[in-house]
Amino acid sequence: VSQSRYLCFPVTIGSDDELDITLTGLNETTVNTTVNIDGNIKIEYVGLVNVSGLTLEDAKARISEK
Repeated sequence: VSQSRYLCFPVTIGSDDELDITLTGLNETTVNTTVNIDGNIKIEYVGLVNVSGLTLEDAKARISEK
């Protein structure tokens, strides 16, 4: 049995990361935004959302809550 030398860790979002976000529903749009130094992104119709340290799935859930 061989053991992998690599561990898989979830990728988390940090400042200067660029995100492409598609909003669906009444105000359907696609937004390209960069995470600022405070870990926030600004999305039209949603507002300011802190995504620093979140995985993509967690960020998606946080944005959906807004």
